[in-house]
Amino acid sequence: MNIGTHFIVDLFEIDNNVFETILSEENYMIFFNKIIESSLNDNKMTLISKSVHHFHNLSGAFTSLYLLSESHLSFHSWPEHNYIACDIFTCGDCDTKQIVDDIISVLKPKRINIEKLVRG
Repeated sequence: MNIGTHFIVDLFEIDNNVFETILSEENYMIFFNKIIESSLNDNKMTLISKSVHHFHNLSGAFTSLYLLSESHLSFHSWPEHNYIACDIFTCGDCDTKQIVDDIISVLKPKRINIEKLVRG
């Protein structure tokens, strides 16, 4: 039985410029509203709600959670370590790997660790 696909993604050595521009407090909603939500939609996922919290003490520091009909997508960043942890679990007719690829193409980490779990 295969209920869903769960990716645990570690993104290492992300350029400081990504945290200071794309993920800065002034711009990070562009990343979430345009890039992530567009990718979710393109890959047949249904957004129920989202929460994004930007930590004001460090540019590019945030945590976010997307509640999906198909399950969830979450991020947590550590700009001081040039690292972002991402977790995405989906069920149904979704292209979960494409979401991962879309995130990687924008954040451009130099090193990536991806674990794929088949759930159920």
